[in-house]
Amino acid sequence: MISAWTAFLEGDVLLSFIIQSFSALVGLLIMPFGSRILFQGISSFSLVLLLRNLFFLVVIPFVLGAVVRKVFRQYLTDDLIKRVKPTLSSLSGIIELFIIMISVG
Repeated sequence: MISAWTAFLEGDVLLSFIIQSFSALVGLLIMPFGSRILFQGISSFSLVLLLRNLFFLVVIPFVLGAVVRKVFRQYLTDDLIKRVKPTLSSLSGIIELFIIMISVG
């Protein structure tokens, strides 16, 4: 969603993606050790479960967003995209809430 909002606001999408990727990798590397230190061995942590959730909650929505963008660029004119753009933010918000509900579940 950060990359999508950056693109909507005509910011530097590549830099946004680099920052997101770096933060995700650092979090992925720190989380198994940090949770054990923070909870002092109380919690059990599955790295496979984390990677699976990361795939479903980050990789798949990002790929689907890129595919939808390509389809929009190929089949819709610039004028139509400008008219539809305000409704896309509400649609992305609904999708984001759906992803949050899945991750909480």
